[in-house]
Amino acid sequence: MKSMNTFEQAVMDKLLWGDDLVLSELREQLAKAVVKERELTGTGFYLTFSLPEDSRKLTDQVPNVKSDFCFGDINAEIENLENGASFLIWVKGGKLNILEGYSYHGTWPETIEGFHIEYFSEPRDMTKLREQWLSSPAAC
Repeated sequence: MKSMNTFEQAVMDKLLWGDDLVLSELREQLAKAVVKERELTGTGFYLTFSLPEDSRKLTDQVPNVKSDFCFGDINAEIENLENGASFLIWVKGGKLNILEGYSYHGTWPETIEGFHIEYFSEPRDMTKLREQWLSSPAAC
C-alpha cells in the first residue's frame, strides 16, 4: 500500500477543511485510509483509497447524507502545468473512495513541487457544498 505525497495531502487538507459534520467524518476516514491505487491519466490522476472494514459510514453518522456523491471547490496553480487544475472527492457507500485531479489544459506533470491551492470563492460557500451531499435541502 502507498501513502499520499505532499501535494495530494495538501489537496485533501484543503478539500476537507471546515466546520461541517460530513467534512469532519471524512477527515476521520482519511486518517485511517491508505492509497490503494494511483492512476495517472495524462491529464490528471485518480487516487483510490482503501479503508479498514470497520470504518464508520457517513450514512450512519450524518442525518440526510447521500451514500454516493462527489464534491470539489478548489483550484490549484501548479508549476509546469498551464492553466491549473481542479479536484473532486468521490464518496461511495458512505466512505471516502477517490480523489480525482484534472488539468484544465495540458499534460499532468510526473512530479509536483511548486503549487498554490485556493477555493473557488472566499469565503468558502459551505451552503453550496452541502447541496452536494445532503439528500434534503431542509437538512441544512
